[in-house]
Amino acid sequence: MLVWRDIGFKKNETGRDTERVSDLANGYARRIGQLLSSGNSYDSSSTASFIIQVYEKFFEETKTVLRWDDVPKSKQRLDHEQFMRAMFLGYKKPFDQTTEDIDRETGRFSGKTLEKDKGLSFYYSIECVVGFCENSGSSREEATEFLRGLLDGKVLYDPLYVREILNHPERLGFGVKPRELVKFARAISANYER
Repeated sequence: MLVWRDIGFKKNETGRDTERVSDLANGYARRIGQLLSSGNSYDSSSTASFIIQVYEKFFEETKTVLRWDDVPKSKQRLDHEQFMRAMFLGYKKPFDQTTEDIDRETGRFSGKTLEKDKGLSFYYSIECVVGFCENSGSSREEATEFLRGLLDGKVLYDPLYVREILNHPERLGFGVKPRELVKFARAISANYER
């Protein structure tokens, strides 16, 4: 059974931290390299660079930019009033700021943007895949093919789905410990696309 592990993120960590991304990718490539081998050579740097390449695409596709000026003035005023009331729980008196006061307060944020992304959640999916391969006794060649099969689509963008389906492969018609990992990867991706 796969469970969430702390993979070393700090609270509210977002944005592209290339050093952290590289460390995580190399760590997972190293863990795959420690699996049993069927004799073929294994290139951990190739696996790590492929993970990083897919992460870069993931980062760009999941990034959202919020612009304060795109929020209607009426919504800005309402949000400000709700925020001020929330600071004093139970405050029931009429709100005593004028519209001009509120506009002056909210005008301080004019021109500002807030950039959000799914951070490094992609690596929770990678953690699930590598953990699954370690638990199922896969060889490093099988693990590499399985990971590459999942990296080809967008299935690793959703760590909740990945963990759930890897915990219950029977939902896709596979045994508890699937042996044909390439077919399993294709089935996971096809089911996710549906």
